[in-house]
Amino acid sequence: MYAILIVDDEPNYLIVLSELLRDEGFEVFTAPGGNEALKIVKEVDLDMVISDMQMPGMDGMALLAEIKK
Repeated sequence: MYAILIVDDEPNYLIVLSELLRDEGFEVFTAPGGNEALKIVKEVDLDMVISDMQMPGMDGMALLAEIKK
């Protein structure tokens, strides 16, 4: 099973996208921001990260740069 992390500051997007992906058989993790996402990245072996690009604090590009490190 593939594990996907969804990062978005809009709770409704997290709910809708995570339910759609779960219905397709994916293991889904969600985070409302970059800092929370980094904690999950350290704890879970993920296959994909889907991130909002514009979020307060750490934006999507900064998050992906941190993950790549």
